[in-house]
Amino acid sequence: MKRFLLILLTAVLPVGYSSAAQPDPNSTPLSYSDVTYLIQRIAGNWYVDKSTWHPEIKKMTGMAGTAIHQPASDIIMHEQLEISEDDGTSYIEEGTLRYSMDRNQFEFVKLDPATGKELTLYTGHYYPEFKTILLTGEVLLKKRKAKIGQHRYIFLDNGSFIKIIHYTDKKGDLHMGHRYHYTPAGSVASELQ
Repeated sequence: MKRFLLILLTAVLPVGYSSAAQPDPNSTPLSYSDVTYLIQRIAGNWYVDKSTWHPEIKKMTGMAGTAIHQPASDIIMHEQLEISEDDGTSYIEEGTLRYSMDRNQFEFVKLDPATGKELTLYTGHYYPEFKTILLTGEVLLKKRKAKIGQHRYIFLDNGSFIKIIHYTDKKGDLHMGHRYHYTPAGSVASELQ
């Protein structure tokens, strides 16, 4: 039942993201302590269940991995995830979630391997009514901004969180690409005993 509700939540949230759900530009920005609390909620060692949607076969596949999220400061969190493939190989995904106090927004950035410079891929805000940090990606195409998708961090009451990545198709519609369920590393070991 929990899995059904989680899948339903991931399907409904993109539809619920409308102009009414967008942050009010006149609203009060998050305080430093609020930002620190949110960023620190993803700190630590995690077991990760990753699900990937394959539209060509209309099927989700799952993989497992571990993640280490280390703070670079109170409002900057470096994420490193190692996923194990079925054939025994593994790969690493990295990025940084941070909060810009100047711009009053969360940002997801990666390093450009060619230049070593940071690339801000997604920016967004916290929605307390959904316990979610919603980040939207945009790129400049032909002097127009085009949306490339969304990242969501959804905080659960049990101390775990879910990260969902939606991609935008050619029509501008959002489709779930990946879903990561992060469980604190210590809690899984204690449940097995």
